[in-house]
Amino acid sequence: MSQISNQEATKPAVEIIVPKEEHISDFAEIMARAFEDDPNVLLQIGKYRSKPHNTAKSFFYYLLTRVFVFDIESSAPFGLTFVTLHDGKTVGGVVAIPSTNLKTYSKAVSKRMLWAMITERLNPVTVWRASKCDAYLEQKREEIMAERGDWVYLYAIGAGIRGKGVGSQTMARLTAQADRSRQPIYLENSKEKNLPFYERHGFRTVERVTVLGKEDGVPLWLMVREPAPVNDPEK
Repeated sequence: MSQISNQEATKPAVEIIVPKEEHISDFAEIMARAFEDDPNVLLQIGKYRSKPHNTAKSFFYYLLTRVFVFDIESSAPFGLTFVTLHDGKTVGGVVAIPSTNLKTYSKAVSKRMLWAMITERLNPVTVWRASKCDAYLEQKREEIMAERGDWVYLYAIGAGIRGKGVGSQTMARLTAQADRSRQPIYLENSKEKNLPFYERHGFRTVERVTVLGKEDGVPLWLMVREPAPVNDPEK
């Protein structure tokens, strides 16, 4: 009995693991809350914020949560999507995809999104905006990362609690894995206030763009983190 107590006493308060089925619903809701004020998300589906839904506070929130379920389930098999647990409770996570699996991931998500658009009867303009934005950003990713070999696409990161370092610990797990494989990480940041967070973790802005029109579009900071230098054991 004392052995079990010791194990429980030394068990870390924060665990970062590959998500299991029981984590996905809470994980997706946390990500939806983290991105419900995202300028790029609002530009694409913000019109649905005032539309009620019987399973959520709005159709917008329901739709955003559903999208993240698709993203999490489609990316998890590739081993770079992690859920963060605090005392056993889901409090955040990161959705990331190796560049070698991006086409497989995108195909899986697009297929499920198309079905969702049909069943939810989304406005054609919404579908057009989302498709145009995705095509543009895919082109920018290919341009920026063309000469870098294998790399990691950081799609989204979110934390459900503040002040406990959840976001930093989650990011550190991803960057450590990328460093071990000597792969850069690419992301698209749509909030200027988040730049310091990413910069603390080694990201730098390589280009600032405006999506879906210079007049009514939103800015995005396209950022890359190079692998950390390898320490020379002889020095």
